[in-house]
This record gives sequence, C-alpha cells and structure tokens, in this order.
Amino acid sequence: MDYSWDDKPQYAVSDESNEPMMALKEKYVTEYSYVDNEFTEHYLEHKALWLNSNDKIEDYNRIYLPYSSNSVLLKSKARVITKSGKVIDLDESKILTAQDEETGKNYKYFAFEGLEKGSIVEYFYVEKKKPSYSGTMFRLQSDFPKKKVAFDL
Repeated sequence: MDYSWDDKPQYAVSDESNEPMMALKEKYVTEYSYVDNEFTEHYLEHKALWLNSNDKIEDYNRIYLPYSSNSVLLKSKARVITKSGKVIDLDESKILTAQDEETGKNYKYFAFEGLEKGSIVEYFYVEKKKPSYSGTMFRLQSDFPKKKVAFDL
C-alpha cells in the first residue's frame, strides 16, 4: 500500500470554536491481498486532530502504534501543525519504543513536541498483518466532533 500525505496541509478550523478537540481528518483503509502466496492485510490509519485545551494536549502528546509479533509496521509519519501554520515533522528519533513493566510487551509511540493550544497533531501508519477470520469491529463514533471521516475496504 503506497500512501503519503499532503506536503502542505490545508486544515481549516473556526477561531470561534469552543470545542476542546476536533478530528479534522480520520481515514481508515483495510486492504486484503495475496503476497508471496500468503493472505495478508494492510491497514492504514491517518488522523489529524485539532487540540484546543491543555487537557487534550496532555492526552494526545503521545500516540501509541500497533506493535506485535503478528504484524509489521511498514510506514509511519507524524507532524505537528502549530496554530500559526508552522509544520514540525517528527523524525525517526521521535518514534520511541518502551516496555510495559507488568506484561513485558513492547510498544511504540510518537512523542510530540511543540504542542500548544490550537495545534494539530497529524499522523499515519501502515501495518501489514495476518487477517482476522472472525471479523473486526470498527467504531467511528466518538465523544468529539469530526469533520472528514473515510473508511475504505
């Protein structure tokens, strides 16, 4: 799955919005195919989240990525778009790996810097994994407003 984002993001947010947070973009793509005679799933998640409160900045200054022995993270990118429009790309050194002390499981996450009230956190990742044969539940509703939501299968 070949995917990238716009080099110059064009997200519009009303200055009058009192919302603490808004999803400006949510895109999910699930693609099934045979690769080297093996049935595989490629999963894409792309989000742009406008953060308009200190609580939401605290909640979203780290975004956790899928990480398991059954999947491979093929591509991931993240950036912060400040209220003034400055784009701060996260380099590979900002994708951190940690270990859960209780379970011993490893996980990866983006560590965002430069967040301020009115900033946008944007990220995407592409994961290759073994498909689930018993189905997958997808919940698109949330407790915050969303502007543009897409799901492709």
